[in-house]
Amino acid sequence: MSNFTQSQLEKAMDISEIPIVANQVLYHPYKDQSELQQYCAANEIALTAYSPLASVASALNC
Repeated sequence: MSNFTQSQLEKAMDISEIPIVANQVLYHPYKDQSELQQYCAANEIALTAYSPLASVASALNC
């Protein structure tokens, strides 16, 4: 999966015959995804961060 929210993951798990094993999301010091990370961990879904070091635009909330 890519950029799926918790509710989107729940729907996908309900209809998929294949287990969902990863969700790649924007995750860095300026974008807290801890709730999603906890949900993924509880459901054995690896949460993969992209842009983990952020950027100047992220730091400025642009």
